[in-house]
Amino acid sequence: GVWRGPRGPVCSSEERAGLQGGWRGRLATTEALAAVFSDAAILSAMLEFEVALARGEARLGLIPRTAAEAISAAAVPDAFDVATIARTARASGTIAIPFVDRLRDRVRAIDANAAVFVHWGATSQDVCDTALVLCLTRARPLLAADHVRITTALRRLSDQHPNTVMLARTLLQPAPPALAGDGRRRR
Repeated sequence: GVWRGPRGPVCSSEERAGLQGGWRGRLATTEALAAVFSDAAILSAMLEFEVALARGEARLGLIPRTAAEAISAAAVPDAFDVATIARTARASGTIAIPFVDRLRDRVRAIDANAAVFVHWGATSQDVCDTALVLCLTRARPLLAADHVRITTALRRLSDQHPNTVMLARTLLQPAPPALAGDGRRRR
């Protein structure tokens, strides 16, 4: 659909989604890190949680093994429409509810008796928090590499400009001038 501003049509809903998350979201990250927290990556992590939950419960005898197999078979990321899940989530305030509903529908199509075991014993917070932790785990090596790259660049600048005076900041407010370098080579 077309989003209408006070003066008429402004942009499509797809373009508006890009304005809300695309530009703003891309200003403070790298492509690799953005991919780790993309909608597709979060969806995959949520599916990974549900499959692991079902397999663990089946191993413990809490749900039938056939239910875990059906849940695993249904957990295909391409079968989920992220935009529809997001739109439906507006009513519940969480993506977990429409996500689980869609997974349950997919499982029901494979094995009607297994559908009741989707998300068995878990909460919406369980799937969301675990998906976030899975994404954070995948982000860790990227962040570590960025940290090394940034500290190396800062050390190089510090070494090149040991006595350059610059404005310091404290709590985002100007502070007394400081040296750009680490001060080890003061005159």
